Order: sequence, then structure tokens, then C-alpha cells
Amino acid sequence: MLTVKQIENAQPGAGQYKLFDGGGLGLNLQVYPAGGKIWRLSCSFGGKRHVKSLGFWPEVSLKEAREKAAALKRDVSGGKDLSVPEPGPEKFFRHVALDWAGRFLPGLADKTRIKNRTNLEKKILPHIGDLRPDEITPPVILNAVLRPIEAAGKIETLHRVKSLLSQIFRYAIANGLMKRDFTLDLKGAFPPVRTGHRAAVTDPAELGDLLRAIDVYRGGRTVALALKILPYVFVRPGELRNAVWEEVSLEEAVWRIPAARMKMKTAHSPA
Repeated sequence: MLTVKQIENAQPGAGQYKLFDGGGLGLNLQVYPAGGKIWRLSCSFGGKRHVKSLGFWPEVSLKEAREKAAALKRDVSGGKDLSVPEPGPEKFFRHVALDWAGRFLPGLADKTRIKNRTNLEKKILPHIGDLRPDEITPPVILNAVLRPIEAAGKIETLHRVKSLLSQIFRYAIANGLMKRDFTLDLKGAFPPVRTGHRAAVTDPAELGDLLRAIDVYRGGRTVALALKILPYVFVRPGELRNAVWEEVSLEEAVWRIPAARMKMKTAHSPA
């Protein structure tokens, strides 16, 4: 039988590994390379093997994991099919995330849609898809999803996945399945993305994809309007964001940006 001491002393390895609990329940603790530890129950139903996630250590203690495992084993003995998701607010995060994806991904440009779908299916769902929304906490997100990406040195992907999680969490909140966006608690937990110069989009087809993506953007109204203005004025996002009405002459149809607000300290105005 597992002991609390063994669990506390279990160190991350190069790959995932399991610590098996005795007692015939099929309970084990999976240890991730980044340090996260999740309880899983392995059982058979209808001639097939099923694995159920029971929550993360230490949020779910050894005693609680055994109690959950025993209850699920009794359910299976009584004929309950564990492959059928539970209804209502107890539904798995996988179903919430896929519901969000079905509603919002189709409107994105092809490249963005494919990238988000790939991150969802490979970086998020394998780790927390079998949890209920009320089992997800900042440490769960940090250790099970984001730390492994950071360990691989993919900082840009990490921030993309964090942003994707935030969108799904807000959707879950709107549907009464979660109480807050836990990615907000992880602000400052990771280094920023370091980017170099990006080439301008000059290919007509790629430009068309960009403009169509802007047209179907479903974020905040202010951001949506700013994205639609930018292609007409060719200024930096910060210059548009900090614009004031005093810089605009409606009579002349001219926007003059003072040198103090320009990167090269040269005023932006008509020749």
C-alpha cells in the first residue's frame, strides 16, 4: 500500500511514471516530469479497460483518492458505465473545451484554427481533459499543462496555450461551470516571449486571410475596432492605443501623432 511519505518523496523523472496502490482497487498515482501528480483509477467495464482521473495530489489526499476509487468500483459493480460523462456541472472539462472549440474555432483563419486545435488536443486535453471543471486549480494548470511546455523551451507555445485556456475558462464561467479564470493567478509565472522583427504581409492571399480573421474576431469591441482601423492607418498598436482626440482634425481628415509618441521621435503627419 502507498504511504504519504512515498508520495511526498516521489521525484519527477525523465518521463511519466506510476506509483501503484495496493488493495485491489486499481488506484495509481501518475507522476509527471514537471512535478505534477494525478490520481488515476484503472477498471474494466463491458470488456474494455477504462482510466478515470480522480484529481491531483495534494488537493486530493491519499485517503480521499482511495475513497473515490472504492466508490467508483462499487458503481462499476452495480453496472454503471464509467465511459459515459456525468451530466450537468459535473461534466468533464474535455466536453466543455470541445463545446467551446465547436462554437469559436470555425470562424478563425485556417492557420490559427489548426494551431489552436492542435494545442487543445495535444497540450491540454491529455492532461486535464478527464477532470471536472471544479477540480481544476492554478497548481493543476501550472504543473500538468504549462510546466512541461516550459521545460521543452517552447515559451511562445506556452503563452498561446495559457491564452487558449483563458478563453475556455471564460466560456465555462459564462455557462456556470467554473467560478473564475485561473490563468489570471499565473500572471508573471513565466518569462515573456522574446520576438524579433516580423516581415510585413505582402502576399495578397495571406493579406486576405488576415483581413478575414480580423473581420470575424470575437473579442472585446474596443480591440475589434482597433484591429479594423490598423490596416488603414499603418501605425504601431501602441500609437493607436494611446491616441487622443486632440491629435485628430476631423475638418482636415488628418491624424497627427507628435514626435514624443513615435518610436523614432519623428512626428507622424501628412507631408
